Amino acid sequence: MQTFTYSLKPALASGELVEILSAWRPAPYPFHVVYARHRHVPPRLRVFIDWLAAVFPAAVQG
Repeated sequence: MQTFTYSLKPALASGELVEILSAWRPAPYPFHVVYARHRHVPPRLRVFIDWLAAVFPAAVQG
């Protein structure tokens, strides 16, 4: 089974799940935030983008 690591952190930390075959881990899965570019980014969208950047700092580019 393959899933995003962040969703399993609590179970891995508690020992409920144990990672096996870590040497066979696939390449990171990229994701993108796509929105219509306007002069003003709505506050809710800005907060969401900032939250994503905080949760997934390795995914932030430029």
